[in-house]
Amino acid sequence: MDKYVLDASAWIEYLDGTEIGKEVVKLAESDAELHTNIVSITEIIAVAKKKEKDISIAFNSVTSLSKIFLIDEVFAKEAGELYADQKKKTKNISYGDIFVLLTAKRLNAKIVTKDPDFKGMKNVIFIGKN
Repeated sequence: MDKYVLDASAWIEYLDGTEIGKEVVKLAESDAELHTNIVSITEIIAVAKKKEKDISIAFNSVTSLSKIFLIDEVFAKEAGELYADQKKKTKNISYGDIFVLLTAKRLNAKIVTKDPDFKGMKNVIFIGKN
């Protein structure tokens, strides 16, 4: 079974019902295993609230369609190290991106995103036009 870690940009497209979001719908309807890092939920909810959307629908969609990857202090330490290393290569990489990147590494999964900060990285599937 294929495993995917969806970042916030993928979920936002899904929740907005965009053409790009339909690519996420296909994954959700497949037998693929979807994962979301707990930190990504923060960004998803913040964007939904900013757009004045129902945050309960956003939260329930993400948590029902994917497995939520929780972090611990060891993960946080590794994320800090990875962030320092990756920042040298990708100027605009965010902490949220690093949490997604490390989650995918831990799960041996592919990342689904439309975020250009993941360009040039292995095991990344870009949705939409990039």
